[in-house]
Amino acid sequence: MRKLIAAVFAVALATLGQAAAHPLYAAGTDDASALVAGWNAPVSLGVTLGTGTAQPISWGRGNEEVFWRGADDNLYQEYSINGTWYGPDQLTTSANLASDPEPVSWGVGNLEVFWRGTDGNLWQMYYLNGWQGPASLGDGPLGTATPMPVSWGPGNIEVFWEGTDQNLWEAYYANGWHGPVGLGDGPLGADATIAPVSWGPGNLDIFWKGTDQNLWEAYFASGWHGPVGLGDGPLGSAPHPVASQSGVLDVFWEGTDGNLWDASYGGGWSGPQSLGSGPLASQPEVTSWGGGRVDVFWIGTDGGLWHDWYQGGWNGPQGLGGMPLDSLPEPVTTGQPGYIDVVWTGPDSALWHAEGTGAGVPFDTGNPAANDTAIVDQMNSTCGWRSSSVSTASCEAASVTALDAAMSGEGLIPTTLPADFWTLPYDQQLILLANGDREARNLPALVGPESTLDGYATIGADDQADPVDPAGAYWWTANWTEGPNSVAAELSWMYDDGLGSGNVDCTASTPSGCWIHREDILHPWTNTAYFGGACASPSSSPWLACAEIFVQQDA
Repeated sequence: MRKLIAAVFAVALATLGQAAAHPLYAAGTDDASALVAGWNAPVSLGVTLGTGTAQPISWGRGNEEVFWRGADDNLYQEYSINGTWYGPDQLTTSANLASDPEPVSWGVGNLEVFWRGTDGNLWQMYYLNGWQGPASLGDGPLGTATPMPVSWGPGNIEVFWEGTDQNLWEAYYANGWHGPVGLGDGPLGADATIAPVSWGPGNLDIFWKGTDQNLWEAYFASGWHGPVGLGDGPLGSAPHPVASQSGVLDVFWEGTDGNLWDASYGGGWSGPQSLGSGPLASQPEVTSWGGGRVDVFWIGTDGGLWHDWYQGGWNGPQGLGGMPLDSLPEPVTTGQPGYIDVVWTGPDSALWHAEGTGAGVPFDTGNPAANDTAIVDQMNSTCGWRSSSVSTASCEAASVTALDAAMSGEGLIPTTLPADFWTLPYDQQLILLANGDREARNLPALVGPESTLDGYATIGADDQADPVDPAGAYWWTANWTEGPNSVAAELSWMYDDGLGSGNVDCTASTPSGCWIHREDILHPWTNTAYFGGACASPSSSPWLACAEIFVQQDA
């Protein structure tokens, strides 16, 4: 069985003179890194909108699409591929949009756009290896409603609207279109805004402001439930929900006092609570890149763009400035932590956007909820378990595939390894992997490999143990593990270090020992951190023993 020993943290200060558990300490004080936002200046996308609000969507990393209703009631689009914008493109010629277009995606390569047609029916275009449609799905009359789509995952699309009877209606796609289905739940009130959201497969939640000015909900979990009056009123605007991770929802609205309000769900409802942040001059719009992160945007009383965000706590409000906004700010993320784009119409009716690139801004995707067992097992099925062949080409390829899949599962860009990676010395392989995980989260790169620290790591690898305390280090930490190669070692530290893994310090009674190797690699050092690494082939094991050490020399 793979043996993992917990990293030891020590502070080389005479006043302490002992090992310390996580987190790092300097003279007894937690080392923390504040999270702030970095934004590019607003940029015009070079088009003038006709009416309504532009709606952005992304199917994943490197993709962003913006749709709007033109002055001629046709559907228009601009899109970005890896930061380069294309368009505008006119997608329809029938001049039949009677509402804003509302886009949704169930995954990479898929886009669906819905609107209420001038005939009162539900209309659709979809992209799958090229644009298809437009097509009427019928399902009318929709009255004055804007249809609101949502997806819980590949192959699923749900579209909701308020019917002419002021009840909630639905059409859904599952191997073909079904509906319309009247869900009742009314009266919603004239021109109610329906706000659907999903945190994952099999889950749907729909929110609206009731005729009593309170927050109302209907939800799908093995069948429809509700409507449920959550109270929380009076609401001063329509509710805007977001799912920041599985099982976690937040709903935001502008209060009647002009402040930002929130109700949250994580196994049960909490709130409402005022986040302050006011006075708001618009309803809030919200997005999440996952991992518990939430970003909320609104127009301030100065006419500019304002922002509040949650990551371990609320960090705003933050005035982003820019020109006066003439429409609601509509945010979108690609699912890649650190990237947000906000789209709006300026006073000149032109389409503008501003990017929060996260450049130089560290963020934390959090520790995984569980070991990535399926990915690790798939790698092991190729590499063998305790195989006499330490690392074959197929095992190397399987290890890279596994690490790429694990990083993609967090919405991160996988590490790009050089073509000669497998011929590099082990210290260079290990620092490339550690820095790949750090740079994917905008954490500063480690410096190295440093020859003195390589020596400490070599002793650890030879002894199948953590490297020893480096003399003179202000802060340091170290990891070791065994596996078929260096990439498999990184995979185990980052994605197979929780309860039930080989991490002997991670038990039900000592949960603080879980994911400590991952935390070592991703630690937000306050000054330059140096790296040493090594792998060795101990006589007692057919696998490599890999060790690494991280050192910050001063405060």
